[in-house]
Amino acid sequence: MDKKANFQVALKVILKNGKGEILILKVPDSSQMPNYYEFPGGRIEKSEIALPFKKIIKREIEEELGHNVKYKLECSPVAIGRHFSFLDYPKNKKRQDFL
Repeated sequence: MDKKANFQVALKVILKNGKGEILILKVPDSSQMPNYYEFPGGRIEKSEIALPFKKIIKREIEEELGHNVKYKLECSPVAIGRHFSFLDYPKNKKRQDFL
């Protein structure tokens, strides 16, 4: 049987204000990873595969922070991370690997 891998790709943004403070968001308690923090951003939707990253990031920022956020985007990756679930991992907890 031919199996295909299913990947979910996400873009995260480090937003820094003029004082050098970095914005992080608390993950909701109702999520799979309560008590964690993350940078604004999210998964690339299937319909966005061919779009430039800047358009996807714009959608994510507006979705999470609203339309009034002003920012200057410098596209430069700073890290690559991955996480995945194992069905046999205790109670479906997420395993996380960060490079």
